[in-house]
Amino acid sequence: MTEGIAHNKPPDTSLMGPDELKLYLLAEFRNLRLKTNEITGAASDPKRVKCDSETQAEKLATFIKQINVTEGKADDLRKVIRGPYVECASMVQVCVKELTTDLDDAKTTALKGLTKFMLDNKIDKIKSDYGQTAFLLKSYKVEVTNLLNVPTEFLKIDEAAVKRAYKKEPNKMISGIKITELCQASVK
Repeated sequence: MTEGIAHNKPPDTSLMGPDELKLYLLAEFRNLRLKTNEITGAASDPKRVKCDSETQAEKLATFIKQINVTEGKADDLRKVIRGPYVECASMVQVCVKELTTDLDDAKTTALKGLTKFMLDNKIDKIKSDYGQTAFLLKSYKVEVTNLLNVPTEFLKIDEAAVKRAYKKEPNKMISGIKITELCQASVK
């Protein structure tokens, strides 16, 4: 196995001169740019991120995991090399920022498709064959729409109590309070 980013034994960049380091950085950046281009190309294809079956949801969860791994490799590039060569630090930071911005956009697109599928099909958790688990992170936004209509037990707005009541009976309306369920898929 060769030494490099994402291997157990990163290269000893402290022994490299500035020119050798720049060549190394360019080669590593080129590899990560190719992977990022592949990921962003897939994320921009509506057919690839469309999610209308559990099998596709599993594949989308695996795709999001690939994005996370590629982001980690970009961050490793920054961590391993930046320290010893201050003159190259800004170049490393620019390269990594370019990659992570594109990867974040791809992940956002993929997570939107996965979230929509999971909500539409009332699925809380999907485990893929590759070990990724996609699940919905739920949160609730509570806002008072008409204070005069709020029942007395909720007058001191205890958001936790409102959320518990909503979770217990999601179809029951609480007069004077608007509850919005916010969902976001997450992959680990």
